[in-house]
Amino acid sequence: MKSIILFGTWGEDNTGDDILLLSQIEGIRARCLDCGIAIFSGVPVHTKKLLDRELISYDHIEIVYTGRLGIREPGQSFPHSLGWFARNLREISRGRLLVIGPGNQLQDVTMRFRVVFFLSRAVAAWILRTPYAFVGIGYYQLTSRWNDRVALERIRDRFQGTDVPVETVEFRSLDELRRSISLCDAFIGVRYHSVLLSVQGEVPVMGISYAHKTQRFMQENGLGDYVIRVEDVTSERLREIWERLWRNRDEVREMLPGINEHETALARKHFDLIFRIPGKENAGRSLACE
Repeated sequence: MKSIILFGTWGEDNTGDDILLLSQIEGIRARCLDCGIAIFSGVPVHTKKLLDRELISYDHIEIVYTGRLGIREPGQSFPHSLGWFARNLREISRGRLLVIGPGNQLQDVTMRFRVVFFLSRAVAAWILRTPYAFVGIGYYQLTSRWNDRVALERIRDRFQGTDVPVETVEFRSLDELRRSISLCDAFIGVRYHSVLLSVQGEVPVMGISYAHKTQRFMQENGLGDYVIRVEDVTSERLREIWERLWRNRDEVREMLPGINEHETALARKHFDLIFRIPGKENAGRSLACE
């Protein structure tokens, strides 16, 4: 059976993207255990470590370098390090479907030319008459050039010499991260997928929204009173929203199973659409799903 190609920002040390990749693999295998899957990864060694850590079987899975780190594939000897481009074309030409996304692939700060990178594979699929789908692709403006590590270091520096403990925890697996969040009485999430994991674990959550996706998710699911844009953060506003969440935490917890059921149904449509797309006779036709 021809492979389904998953092309996203895999292997780039982003927990949210890792969750999306694992979810896609799980969703595809739930419908077709023997389906081939080709993962186009920016850093294949990182993607392999992810699959190993999460105990994902390599049966019918190929991992292909995408050129994200340069023209030579890291860790490969010359001339094998130059063979990734031909392999990309080969996988696309014999693929059943190229799935591009999901995620906010277009950003105004960190990845200005990412649109060209992703469109290049869509153009290749169009030329090679392989159906392709843009799934959950979005654009947002970043309000800060900080990354998580820089922000964490500044938080730790600010509390040095005080009696306020600041602890950094690195989780060995996504399951361990999920379990840790699920043990909380309530949670404050800045990263989008930390908010999703809280809801999935039925933990009342307050969202600090650095991009519209967090705010939109909270508002669409009746949690708009418990989210604040990062531009609007003050100590008074944070305390006000947190106290509101804590006061209403039992009511919020009762809402979360229904939200999970609704969001799960939407996610299933993603895979239903993939498996409804026929073969090469639909070449050149793209399918966008949200």
